[in-house]
Amino acid sequence: MCIRDRYSRNPFTGLIQEYKIRFPVNMPVKHYISDVEYDKILRTAQSEKYRIARIFIQVARYTGLRPDEIYRLDVSNIDREKLAWEFLVTKTKEQPYYRKIGIPKCLVDFIDEEKITGKLPISEASVKRQLIKIREESGLDGGMKSKRITPKTFRKDDANRMEEAGAPEDTIDLHQGRGRHTVAAEHYLKHPMRAVIKCRPYINAMCGENEKQLRLVG
Repeated sequence: MCIRDRYSRNPFTGLIQEYKIRFPVNMPVKHYISDVEYDKILRTAQSEKYRIARIFIQVARYTGLRPDEIYRLDVSNIDREKLAWEFLVTKTKEQPYYRKIGIPKCLVDFIDEEKITGKLPISEASVKRQLIKIREESGLDGGMKSKRITPKTFRKDDANRMEEAGAPEDTIDLHQGRGRHTVAAEHYLKHPMRAVIKCRPYINAMCGENEKQLRLVG
């Protein structure tokens, strides 16, 4: 027993530590939604009464954006030729700024099928309320207790699916808009299409779409 444990105010500190070593906890469950679970969710969401949640789910699934970013998305900011979506980032210590991410063609097709123009017709309160009902109706309450369906679930799922498609961690961070931790990323690598181009192969792999060749020029 180490000195720290011997003179601890808690006489059971050493015993607790030994218990942790002998009986390690299982690794946390990955925040991953299987194809079967997605199928149940989307079949339930096809009901017109769940249109708001259906729109949110598909956009969240194929962008990996934060919920508050999705609520402000505008369809008119989609570049259909380059399959890129521009939006305003407000979760930053600096001034808000615009950035672009790559999106799959299937998401553009979905938006067209839903006849969405302008800002997405969704709100935070409605999305949360409908997701709870979809979970109950789809029969996932028993099997997904460790993976509650919340607006953030789809962002976590997107990160896991990008990793399975072969994307390294820094590319996933680039796509999902996490902080710039290197001098090069913060000061030099400023091309507006950088996230779109670097993440394109993994987005295509996730969605089974053909490679759209773009280069960092200009």
